[in-house]
Amino acid sequence: MQRIPWTMPDTPVWLQGRSIIQRIQEAGYRAVFVGGCIRDQLMGDAVADIDIASDAPSPIIEDLFPHTVAVGKAFGVIIVVDQGRHFEVAQFRHDGPSLDSRHPQSIRPGSEAEDVLRRDFTFNALIGDPQQGEIRDHVQGLQDLQQRRLRLVGDAKTRLGEDHLRILRAARFAARFTCTLCPDTAQALCEVACEGVSKERVWSECDKVFGQAWQGRWIDFLVQWGHWRVIGPSDVLPHEVLGIVLQWWEHPLARDPMVAEIVLWHACIHYNLITDNSFSRWYADQPVTRERKKSISRALSILPQVSEDLPEVPQRQRLVRETIAPQVAACLQVIGARSAHAFAQSLKEEQERGPIPQLLSAQELITLGIARGPQLGVALRGIEDAWLSGRISDTQQARAWVHNHYL
Repeated sequence: MQRIPWTMPDTPVWLQGRSIIQRIQEAGYRAVFVGGCIRDQLMGDAVADIDIASDAPSPIIEDLFPHTVAVGKAFGVIIVVDQGRHFEVAQFRHDGPSLDSRHPQSIRPGSEAEDVLRRDFTFNALIGDPQQGEIRDHVQGLQDLQQRRLRLVGDAKTRLGEDHLRILRAARFAARFTCTLCPDTAQALCEVACEGVSKERVWSECDKVFGQAWQGRWIDFLVQWGHWRVIGPSDVLPHEVLGIVLQWWEHPLARDPMVAEIVLWHACIHYNLITDNSFSRWYADQPVTRERKKSISRALSILPQVSEDLPEVPQRQRLVRETIAPQVAACLQVIGARSAHAFAQSLKEEQERGPIPQLLSAQELITLGIARGPQLGVALRGIEDAWLSGRISDTQQARAWVHNHYL
């Protein structure tokens, strides 16, 4: 085991975490920081989430703190809520063999050394001890972190077999930290199938990646390792299409997560990896919000309509007034569409014009002689179209328009 001196940062999240550790220690138990918070702090990245490991059983943690959430009590995991922040406190444990590539067949209390051996990657298994003022490394994680090397703890295939989500996590960490892969880790990532991972967990991983500067490396890894189908709607992502996506994702506007997602699915549809209808069925089955499904689907519907030439007025004005229009404008620039400038200009013009005014109400149209029913809706929309086209601008002109076109 390697030990190095360590001074805990004095930011609020770390100080809150230390107070939790001290409370556990005062009760006669051991407690330390563990995992990603230590990794990110050593890498100079901001730390938002703190994980704590302890030899205190879950019931003790629940008794010690007034606000807790038993998210994984069977596995010794309790969330301690302090001043609105959530701190995961997990009991040191030893896991038995995996039952379903997700849950161990058995668990038992373990030591600090045993606990780190069940973790996924070596640089995620570092221990930070604020009381001793040191970092303890049982698995050569410090060396791997320093050399930007991704290595699974222990036997690589065994670690991946315990939880296939680790394949997606491997792609994320390798991309984020620009890691090289240890040979046994690289081999296992290509040979172990990523099966049985819930859609919710897959999308949680995707949402940590979309919009990141390193998202291209992430998808490149997944394609190389043969796991594109886990996240994508088509059986394969050919090298040529992957290259186009990587180029698009280099664009600064692809730092917007929604834009990044839209152009990825647009590539799949545009290059005939999947039909519109098949994609719609696939996306409808994904565990994302209804609003997100609506927005992404609408953007994918608009893009083919405007990629080459914009429609005539007033349809052009109506399109750029849709809620998703700013993201569509960004997508057009990302993919290098011929119409990108014209769409952006139309969007700006309509934003400056403001909302469509109600020049005449339905009741006013009825008073003018328009019958109730479908014709009333046609007339109302016609007035809006005339205003959008710049043919009318006030109520008097709207009345004249109605007389000339609908009476």
